[in-house]
Amino acid sequence: MIPEAHTPISYKEEKSAISMAVAMVSPNLPIYTKPLVKSLNNYNVTVKLLLTKNSHPFKILKELIRATPDIVHIQYEPFMFGGSVFSLASFPIFLLLVKAIRRPLVITLHGIVEPSYINEYFVKNYLALNGPPIIFRIGLICLIKCISFFSDAIIVHGKLAARILREKYKCSQRKIYVIPHGIQKVEIIPQDEAKERLGLKNRKIILFFGYISKYKGIETLIIGFKQLCTKYKDWVLIIGGGAHPRLRNSQWYREYLLKLKQMASDACDQIIFTGFLPEYEVPVYFSAADLVVLPYNTPELFASGPLMLAIGYEKPIAVSNIPSFKDLIQMEEALFERASPESLAKKLELMLTDNGLRYKVLAHIRNIKMLNSWENIGLKTCMIYREICEGKNEKYA
Repeated sequence: MIPEAHTPISYKEEKSAISMAVAMVSPNLPIYTKPLVKSLNNYNVTVKLLLTKNSHPFKILKELIRATPDIVHIQYEPFMFGGSVFSLASFPIFLLLVKAIRRPLVITLHGIVEPSYINEYFVKNYLALNGPPIIFRIGLICLIKCISFFSDAIIVHGKLAARILREKYKCSQRKIYVIPHGIQKVEIIPQDEAKERLGLKNRKIILFFGYISKYKGIETLIIGFKQLCTKYKDWVLIIGGGAHPRLRNSQWYREYLLKLKQMASDACDQIIFTGFLPEYEVPVYFSAADLVVLPYNTPELFASGPLMLAIGYEKPIAVSNIPSFKDLIQMEEALFERASPESLAKKLELMLTDNGLRYKVLAHIRNIKMLNSWENIGLKTCMIYREICEGKNEKYA
């Protein structure tokens, strides 16, 4: 079985245990890294946080050497050292040099995709790169093999991702641990007040949140909502997000944004594009929402920040049935068929007209929020650190 880092010991027992120092290498993941560090501090884990934004890998390496940690923990995502192919290719070299420090190494993979899913569409819309898909497919396999070889533990956010690592990439099962993405505490504003601040008092609000990318199925959402907006004149669809920073300068992407807005304009006057939302406005939009919808249409596996936010704000959700969402939500009532406007429209109508269904989904969401609190996530992570330190002393002596 895949280790799932359960919590057989109490918070009090773990907090009183011997302290340790961790050097955490991470891109700027505000809804993950910051609350994880705060939670780890509650368990006598001192974290030296090394952010990779605008930093060269060798600069990070020098800081790692100075930190003299008990454990090195890398929060990996493909473009943590920049948006080029070189940044992707340089990570195995970085891992080799990190291992030269002779400290146990933990790597969290925030997203994993089956090699067979890497096609031209994926390379262009998700990686925002150009080139033959076969090259990226081989490169990803080699990268995951390197991560498995050099690491002492690999953390993923779901059992499905763990199975992909084991079956598709042939990673060692004993190294793989499942720790769900934590749910952060958020500022919840009374819904009536939030709607009034948006000028949408007495309206039903459906919210999509996140950078606009083609794989997120926004066309499906617009077409599906078009089937409902004439019948429900008091419903509003808010597409809350701006241009993706790695795509915004591409001509095809600018044309795609214009196409989406034209589609929305042709559909009805009940669709609002907000553009980029600054952090201080996010609580208003989520608090105002009656339903959060995520119509992602590709089957790659990743932890969705907007989905975690929706759970944190305790909002009913409707999400497409891609593997990563099914793996986390595990509730058919919240799912609709991906890339199907008809299925999406039917689900939106059910969720906003059937109070019993909406409350059932909401109760499930609140349970996920409780189980995935950052206190629990920090404890599970801490237990992995302890297990590695206790079992690897001879190896690194």
